[in-house]
Amino acid sequence: MKITKIICGLLMSLLMLASCNKNEPVLLSVTPAVIGEVPSDVMDIRQIMKESDNLFTLTWMPAEFLANDGSIFVAPIIYNVEFDVFGKGFSNAKAYSIIQGDAHELDIPVSDFGSWVLTNISGAKGGEAIDLEIRIKAQYGDGENFVYSSNAKKITIIPYGQQPMYLVGEWNEWDTSDATYRMFKESNESDNYEYVYTGKMKGSFKLIGKDALGTEEMYYVESEGKLAVGVHEGDAIIVPSEGYYTITVDLSDMSYTFSSYNIAESQTMGQDFTSRGIGFIGDFNGWGGDIPLTQSAYDPHLWYVTADLPTGGYAKWRTLGGWDGKWCPIENNMPYGLSDYNPTAHDNCIVPAAGTYLLILNDMTGHYIAEPVE
Repeated sequence: MKITKIICGLLMSLLMLASCNKNEPVLLSVTPAVIGEVPSDVMDIRQIMKESDNLFTLTWMPAEFLANDGSIFVAPIIYNVEFDVFGKGFSNAKAYSIIQGDAHELDIPVSDFGSWVLTNISGAKGGEAIDLEIRIKAQYGDGENFVYSSNAKKITIIPYGQQPMYLVGEWNEWDTSDATYRMFKESNESDNYEYVYTGKMKGSFKLIGKDALGTEEMYYVESEGKLAVGVHEGDAIIVPSEGYYTITVDLSDMSYTFSSYNIAESQTMGQDFTSRGIGFIGDFNGWGGDIPLTQSAYDPHLWYVTADLPTGGYAKWRTLGGWDGKWCPIENNMPYGLSDYNPTAHDNCIVPAAGTYLLILNDMTGHYIAEPVE
């Protein structure tokens, strides 16, 4: 009924125009586009990314705009491919792609579509299946003449989910089971897919997710600034010379940046805590004594320990056995957070509950992880 009203209104306006110029053809009828078959199985973005660059190819029978002289308006026809949550009646439809011309198919790239869904579709969450509905809007000329496809199609996808990420490279002999060099995050929001790691590096390296530890399935360089995931020889991130660098990754669009890091400008200004050590202290032990952290064998500014906290309460990191150095969380964020070294404006703590925790600290940048161990 809605399509009929649209077409009738268009016909009336075009017929009025035609009365002024009898020589120009006018729109007589419209045949909507018809969407072809789409995958019926649940499409897991992460799994498909290992095997193909293409999620699926959307096809349709083209729309036709018929003139009163029997001719078909060939161009310019513009197709808008729209998505919305299934069952919402396209009340919040979002245009994914706009195509001009006689094309009647569209490749949906696996690396971009998941991030587009997370950004544009309300309620979409990484790692969770969501039902989407597709329709095609065909328009002729200036956009006043348009018609929606005669059918809509349903697809189900699982956008890329979050998981702990690690570095694997020459400095740990490409040991894919080594979970020492874990990446940090600066936000615990469910829609934050950005990871960061600053530390000592050499040779080359790749990234690996927690669920792939111990395998050869890693994130490698697909093109400049872009990553892909799978079992793939070569295409590692190259470290120009041994030193300190920062790698940032956004898994929502598989982008990354890699740059050198000036350790002299860190918040600890290049201090070496090897001789003193770093500990974790808090209400759980009455602020007496420290749980000592282990220093990375390769990077002297990375510290970690798995510890049992018998009670909950306030806690923080400090130089082992003294308060001449302390790392105070900027906010009470867990499991990921950022701390200040010897701040004067605050003396914040994190507030873990009782339990077993993985505790990691980068003493240069103040990034930390305080994560319950299941």
